[in-house]
Amino acid sequence: GRDVEQRPAGRQLMVAVEGYTAEADGYLTVLQGDHVEIFLGVDAPGDEASSFDMYSFGKLRLRPRQGRDGSKPAGDFLGWVPSAVLWERYADSKGAPWLYEASTGRWNYEAELA
Repeated sequence: GRDVEQRPAGRQLMVAVEGYTAEADGYLTVLQGDHVEIFLGVDAPGDEASSFDMYSFGKLRLRPRQGRDGSKPAGDFLGWVPSAVLWERYADSKGAPWLYEASTGRWNYEAELA
């Protein structure tokens, strides 16, 4: 099992700024632009076989774009996602959604995702 760090419960809406394919059962495949609601404080480090250093546990909330094969997600939509592919989602005073990467301070409007 994973060594899970748990802090006070809460949720944060995040957006995948790049795609990620699940590495194993229990992981969540995301496409660029997917909205993922992560459970704050439920983080776990990757192990020696993992592609990333840190993962957050979350639920797929919205897939604005279809997969390459035209598919929409099916199934339970819960799993581990690399923290590095998720940015926090906010809205400016006019309601335009923007994304923020806390570790670097970088930000971008969601509409500008490639």
